[in-house]
Parts: sequence; C-alpha cells; structure tokens
Amino acid sequence: GACIKFGCDGRENSTALYDVCGICNGDNSTCLIRKLFLDPIRPRGYHNMGVIPVGARNIVVRSVDVLDTFWLTIRHGGRQVFDGSVRGNWVNVYNRYMDSRVDYDNRNGRPKRLAVYGPLKFEIEIGFVSVSGANPRVALSYQDARRPR
Repeated sequence: GACIKFGCDGRENSTALYDVCGICNGDNSTCLIRKLFLDPIRPRGYHNMGVIPVGARNIVVRSVDVLDTFWLTIRHGGRQVFDGSVRGNWVNVYNRYMDSRVDYDNRNGRPKRLAVYGPLKFEIEIGFVSVSGANPRVALSYQDARRPR
C-alpha cells in the first residue's frame, strides 16, 4: 500500500508543519525565548538553575567552556528524572517519564549540551552537580508558548 501524508492540521496531503512554538502553521512569533546564564563561581554539590514551566519546548542547556568536572540533571517533584553523570557519552533517548526526547552530550573534551524538546507536561527543574567547585559557565534557554510576544 501507499503511505498517505498528513500535516499537523490533520488534513491528507497537507504540508502544514509545527513552528518552533508548537503552533500548527505558525510563524515562530507566538512564543517567548527565555534565557538564563549562570556565571558565578559555585561550590561543590548540586545547584538549581531554575524551574522550566509547563508547555515549554526546545529547552537547551550548554556549557560555554570545556569543563569535565560537572554534569547536568533534571528533577521533577524532588525526583531526579535525568542523570547526566555518565562520563564520555552522547545520549539520545526518549524519556518516558517526561514524554519527550532528550539529547545529552557529555563527551570528555567538549562543552556539555542537554536538549529537551517538549512540550513539557509538567514543570522541571534544571540543575548541575559540580565536583570541583570550578565555574561551569552554563547557559539555559527555552521557548515558553504560554506568554506570546
């Protein structure tokens, strides 16, 4: 049999696509890109970078520098739902708990990068664990469709 193509609008043979905000046939203008950048020196241990709201998508956390003495984590309701402590790996998984694809680049000698594509069905807390107290210089950005421009 032949496959029938459907667009995001549910119509047969449609070319309609979701924009970066998750709007079918959108023009990428209905969501706000929020950014957070942490630059102070942090002591060893866990540090909360912030809470990402329900509906957010294209969440990207990256380190500015190459530093192999920290890893990134995701928590929900006090429970760790993603642990990036495994060294030297690149992970591309579907996280069933978050119902989203997660990419994590934790290879040695490269900047760390964590991406959660969403949209989130519940709030998540993004954080990192520092084992040296060195400055990880981590940047976080996401698209928040709840607050149009």
